[in-house]
Amino acid sequence: MSQIGETNHGDYPAILTDQPDGEPAPMSEGSETSKPAEPVERCRTIFISDLHLGTRAFCPEPLLDFLSKHEANTIYLVGDIVDTWYPMGRRWKVNDHAVIQKLLEKSRNGCQLIMIPGNHDALFRLFDGADIGQIEIRQEDEYQTADGNRYLITHGDQCDTFCDRMPFLAALGTLSEGIALALDDLQKGLLARFGRSKWGGIDWAIQKVKDMTRKHDRFELRLVALAADRKLDGIICGHFHLPDLRPVDGRTYANCGDWVGSNTAIIEQMDGSLKLWTATAH
Repeated sequence: MSQIGETNHGDYPAILTDQPDGEPAPMSEGSETSKPAEPVERCRTIFISDLHLGTRAFCPEPLLDFLSKHEANTIYLVGDIVDTWYPMGRRWKVNDHAVIQKLLEKSRNGCQLIMIPGNHDALFRLFDGADIGQIEIRQEDEYQTADGNRYLITHGDQCDTFCDRMPFLAALGTLSEGIALALDDLQKGLLARFGRSKWGGIDWAIQKVKDMTRKHDRFELRLVALAADRKLDGIICGHFHLPDLRPVDGRTYANCGDWVGSNTAIIEQMDGSLKLWTATAH
């Protein structure tokens, strides 16, 4: 595998299995024993999407905390896990790698890892049906919960009007959001340096633009229609960065959300019921 600073597209599959050169930052002495054991919630299945590993926007700390406090038989990675739209080496952080290692640790302990690629890691679709290390790659999947309900698991970009009909506009929007987030990081750093409170205006503006572009785009209807065509009970997806869990047209619409701000997941509890987990609520 190339050095992190020299990452190219051929390295992305190996990112899921190999350790980068150089050791992660060592933990302080006694840090493992000084903290009391956190309570662990046992789940049947966890669904997470839109991590965008390797980008400035990814929030590794809440995800690492979530993974340390939840155990599951199966974890679905519902697309846009590693973001191949950006040069990875410049933004790949120690904690990005720690997330990969945490997932692989769970696999070694018996958890099944299944990756459903999205549009930001679409090159993994070339490996449909293969295993990359301890991760199974599937274009999409059908999943049955403990209570007998059956769900289509897919990233969801095939139902995005912008990605389907205006891919250039979708890419431009992603680039613009990245620039806005970089400016947000800069202004927050400057305010912190001068002891001023953080200003959330850029985050607010990004969310408002998302709300405006999606206000009249009933993408959830198109997604639920995919499940209806297969006579399934619902759909579990990601892509839109809008966490949700509700009935739509008589079926369950579950969106995992993202880990670039929402910090949410869909959890199947042991009785088969689904819940939307949010970091800010814990």
